[in-house]
Amino acid sequence: MVGSNVSAYLVGDVRAESERSEETFVPCASQLRGADILFGNLESVINDTLSVADVSSPERGGSAAPSIQGARTAEFGTLVL
Repeated sequence: MVGSNVSAYLVGDVRAESERSEETFVPCASQLRGADILFGNLESVINDTLSVADVSSPERGGSAAPSIQGARTAEFGTLVL
């Protein structure tokens, strides 16, 4: 790739846990998809066993599905927990 440009978008504090999480990134999805490397810092817990009632703070619990679906819509290549 000598002489080629690579675009990298680094997105912080990604959280997509609403009832319609797949719509979280709709306003900017086309811009995000334009990156060669799309990296996000996931501000969410991904688990299949805890519910919000299981933890002391709603921000710490939840299901994997909404967060993953929201990030999938924008086609994140890498998410860091």
